[in-house]
Amino acid sequence: MNVEQPCNTFVSEFAPVPTPQLRPSGPPYELLVSFTPAKDKEADAVVAAVEAGTRRVVIPSANVEAEALRVERGHLVLRAHTKDHAVQLLRALCFKEPSFTSAK
Repeated sequence: MNVEQPCNTFVSEFAPVPTPQLRPSGPPYELLVSFTPAKDKEADAVVAAVEAGTRRVVIPSANVEAEALRVERGHLVLRAHTKDHAVQLLRALCFKEPSFTSAK
């Protein structure tokens, strides 16, 4: 699944679930990101692809690949191998100031 316009597709969310969020999941991490609240064809395509079993997400503009784990309550969950990898993924997804909240 290619994400061609990450700046239009992904956004920070402040409520009810603050995102982006980094959660420990064994040795790697889970990076939770929100989709745009506006109707967006690419966001819908990402959700449909991941729910259908697609695991490889490619962001061509940043030459970055990620592994999609699932869609969770309207959020995309990606595997991040390290905190630095999570920051790299956030930059690729067009977050200008890559930072994340930690899961409680």
